[in-house]
Amino acid sequence: MDLELKGKSVILRPLKKSDVSSIFKYTKFPDIPRYTFVPSPNTIENIETFIKKSHKFARKGTIYIFGIVPDDASEVVGTLGIHDVSVMHKKAEVGYWLAKKFRGRGIMPEAIGLALKFCFKELKLQRVQAPTLPENVISQKLLKSCGFKYEGRHRNYYRHHKRIKDAYMYAITKDDYRSARKKN
Repeated sequence: MDLELKGKSVILRPLKKSDVSSIFKYTKFPDIPRYTFVPSPNTIENIETFIKKSHKFARKGTIYIFGIVPDDASEVVGTLGIHDVSVMHKKAEVGYWLAKKFRGRGIMPEAIGLALKFCFKELKLQRVQAPTLPENVISQKLLKSCGFKYEGRHRNYYRHHKRIKDAYMYAITKDDYRSARKKN
């Protein structure tokens, strides 16, 4: 996958084998595995496998995993995934994480904006959803700031660290996205 999404201060690009060390380093922070599905256990081998699989899924068009590289960094400081892409149903799901020291600088809202543009313009989707764990308030605030709307609690939505958990579902439609773009 050679797909690269460029913003004003961030680039989303395919993961490379050379990203293993930065992903390993940044995913050690406890908030990352607490709220996401980063490779577990956090080993070099699991991250290498994750990167290889990300390329296979991208070729199939079902999952796109991007490394997040801000303009003031020379390494991947997070990832953003577009998962469960359904051409038939015109929808997908997003998930993401960002290293703690890069938070609060507008990197993730810009990265999500790039992903939404890709989903709605290139993939021709009609809906992008983002489930969060109920306790992940920071992610919920981020999604609202990016135009996502809260749709409710989905019981027993996914398996997270060997436990079945509920999710708060947020979603944005293509029409929501267009309306928000016109306002800005």
